[in-house]
Amino acid sequence: MKTIDKGRLFFILLLLSVAIVFLFLAISHEPRARLIPLSVSIVAILIGLPLLVNELFHVRLYCKSAEFADEPSPPQTGLPLQTGKLLNILLWMAGFLALIFILGFYIGIIIFLFAYVKIKVQIGWLPAALVSGALWFFIYFVFGKIMELELFKGILMGEILPPL
Repeated sequence: MKTIDKGRLFFILLLLSVAIVFLFLAISHEPRARLIPLSVSIVAILIGLPLLVNELFHVRLYCKSAEFADEPSPPQTGLPLQTGKLLNILLWMAGFLALIFILGFYIGIIIFLFAYVKIKVQIGWLPAALVSGALWFFIYFVFGKIMELELFKGILMGEILPPL
């Protein structure tokens, strides 16, 4: 019988709790305003419940894993991510947030995605530009045209702080 990883269980319960809170908060909004939070919270709950069942009862619901093999898996040592990789991820996230804050969503997303796929994925200039342009078009079409939302324009475009 496997023991329950309390850290993983706590994290799953925390994520499920946040998703459930967002679900109930979204219900109180008008129909257009609750679409995205309701969708995200429902998907998070649908993903989190099998993880919770798996953690509590060790039932393989969704994938094969070494945890369920007949032989015991080798013990895990160290951190799952090396410090350098974690720092790299945090710097990319900080850069993305800085671009959005300074240049706004539309311009920040294009620049960030172009830089990311060019540097990290290491693809050519044209594919990087096409991927960036396609994502920009998708975001502009979905949020700007269909949902008629005004995304943060950035401090260089005249906005002072993002709406909270």
